[in-house]
Amino acid sequence: MTDIADLGQLDREAFVAEVGFAFESSPWVAEAAWEERPFGSVGELHAAMVRAVERAPEERQLALIRAHPELGGTEVLTPASASEQAAVGLDRERPQLERAVAAYRERFGFPFVICVREHTPAGIVASAEERLGHSPDEERATALAEIAKIAALRLGDRLGDGVDYEISYGKSSVPVFRHYATPLAGLPELPESAFRGRDNVLFANEITVEVFGDNFLPAYTRGDNSSVVATDSMKNFILSEAREYEGATLEGYLARLGSGFLERYEQMHEVRVSGRELPFDPAQVPRTGGFEASRVLRSRGSGEHSVGSLRYGRSERGSELLEQRSGRVQMELLKVEGSAFTRFVRDEYTTLPERSDRPLFILLDVHWSYTDPHNALGETPARYVAGEQVRDVCAAVFDGLVSESIQQLVHEMGKRLLERYPQLRSVELAAGNMTRDPYGDDRKVFVPPFPAFGTITLKMTRSE
Repeated sequence: MTDIADLGQLDREAFVAEVGFAFESSPWVAEAAWEERPFGSVGELHAAMVRAVERAPEERQLALIRAHPELGGTEVLTPASASEQAAVGLDRERPQLERAVAAYRERFGFPFVICVREHTPAGIVASAEERLGHSPDEERATALAEIAKIAALRLGDRLGDGVDYEISYGKSSVPVFRHYATPLAGLPELPESAFRGRDNVLFANEITVEVFGDNFLPAYTRGDNSSVVATDSMKNFILSEAREYEGATLEGYLARLGSGFLERYEQMHEVRVSGRELPFDPAQVPRTGGFEASRVLRSRGSGEHSVGSLRYGRSERGSELLEQRSGRVQMELLKVEGSAFTRFVRDEYTTLPERSDRPLFILLDVHWSYTDPHNALGETPARYVAGEQVRDVCAAVFDGLVSESIQQLVHEMGKRLLERYPQLRSVELAAGNMTRDPYGDDRKVFVPPFPAFGTITLKMTRSE
């Protein structure tokens, strides 16, 4: 990779040999930009080359446009064009593309030019058809703008800037309150849990979307927002899709969002959508003969809630589910006896006494992934793992186990979950030791300990 600082030391011929490829078969662009050397960055070099194009007479600008190959054509391509067209996979839309670009050339007298690395094949066809409605002057300006984008990416590939980028952007914590979603029913029956489903009278969640891809790097490096979808648009899409969602699970809603974002916005190459449940429990209200759960009144539940995360990318079949992770988090479980912690390493720094029977208080997060991630969507309820049932399984293990450590406790919880749910590939458990210290010798009163808590984590994955 050539260093940008070295370009300023090259004579005109060597300079053109190094960067003349950026503007298709038009070395005169680099020859004109050479006059403005040295360049402090790739962006400065690119700007000088764009200025050379802008100062050129119209005939030369048209020659630059005509130097670009027909998309999907049979002519011999420059190495840069060949690589770009191969990467985008134009064969999937070849018949439509051939018709569109032929109509375009007939109307304007020059080839249809677009920065293919910023578009899907279907998006390229749609853009060609849309631009047929432009005037010749508008299309000349548009084609030159697309050529400038192509050149910027080519220069970035060749020269770089000495930095590797890993970027994302998105919209965080969008609250969604959907009333009367589809009830969740048909779950498997577990001996540890009385939970059989939820009515989803209030389907309340908080949604976050992250978009990944180098195609919007120019927004960072040059302030070019042409591939950036506004996060406000993301927020409105999230809310609109909640109204249309007919499923019963958080993960199913996330799946609709993840695939929907990729289908709607060709600028997005990969997205991760995640959500956290906003729990509202039915309020207990008086009725004849006692109390019962209200059909209409909900009260904000505890901090415990379910979470989910799905990551989608593009494939030949459209959007593809790449990663899935579900969970039940912030569970607070306190057992007043039946837990021990003894025979641990002791040295001059050890002040913790051994406890053969202690009240154990843990903050527990459990996450899981499915062997078939599509089971997370809840379309087959018998294969779906509900966070409420996971909580109940963990609570039942905690209740019945006389444990020697939190490590042993989380292992037994994980083992039980894998037994109950053969559709799971892995479970992850993270426990924070929130155990209180005794106040006095009679061990009837306990107080918060020093505010730094031990953490124990475990991931269990089925062997291949």
